[in-house]
Amino acid sequence: MKKFRLTKAEIVSDLRKVARALNHSPSSVEYRRLGSYDVRTVQRKFNVSWSRIINSAGLCYSPRTSGRIACTEELKRDLLRVARELDHPPARKDYQTHGQFDAETIRRRSGKVRWEDAVAALTGLDREQIKQQQARGGCYRTTQEWLSKLHALSRELGHAPTTRESNEAGINTHQLCLRVGGKWIDVLKAADIDLQNRNKRAILLTTPTERLVEDIVAIARRLGKVPKAREYEAYGQYSHLALRGRLGGWREVKKLVTHKLSARPRELSNAPYSHASQSLLSVESAVKSFFTPTRLKLTANNASANCD
Repeated sequence: MKKFRLTKAEIVSDLRKVARALNHSPSSVEYRRLGSYDVRTVQRKFNVSWSRIINSAGLCYSPRTSGRIACTEELKRDLLRVARELDHPPARKDYQTHGQFDAETIRRRSGKVRWEDAVAALTGLDREQIKQQQARGGCYRTTQEWLSKLHALSRELGHAPTTRESNEAGINTHQLCLRVGGKWIDVLKAADIDLQNRNKRAILLTTPTERLVEDIVAIARRLGKVPKAREYEAYGQYSHLALRGRLGGWREVKKLVTHKLSARPRELSNAPYSHASQSLLSVESAVKSFFTPTRLKLTANNASANCD
């Protein structure tokens, strides 16, 4: 399919047509309302100011007849007026038709990127209702409706749903995370779902790396050495694959654990011992207390006398 390429001659022709309809050279706002092309496309094509674009079209540029700039309070009153007339928060196209000012002026004055955020910031209207009016085709659902559907899904599954399960059930997890403003765990909290009811893999994915390191360091202190992967799999609370994946290999895991142990030798010496270790230490201390230097000397003399 051949792409349509806009030329400067076509833009100039359209500018002159709008000027004849207005009986004066159009401003950028007026051209946005009445012109055939987007103002930003025209400005990118010429890459000069609007006044120079008008002059290049053979028209005489004149500033807007009204030098007064509407204050934010006027924009707010006009938005509320249109909302009362329509009996719902105006979408951008609604305000462009019924509003006194330009919709782009409203958006820029609010400092927001999206229209629903701009209207909500200026008027205090519900952002979800504005989005509902802007929806094109299909049924728009508010964030609370999606969270209620997610909560119903968790009751149906018997556990906190994963992102894959939610997507298969028709819930757009990416958009829901954007609406809530956080990660999937924040969405589950907003939906009032028990986080302890998640599967083992989901809990592991949200477990901080520091907690995994603390667990393997505790195992190392208990064993008296840096554990191998199969030893950690047997005694550890988490999977050795998670540690290996997050730290870049089991060799890196061993280096980190060795550094942790050498940095805190006192903690290693004060680590809790098993009953077998404690019994061995008690036997060793008893032997040392019994064989004093004098007794050791006498024992050596008796042994040499017996040999003779």
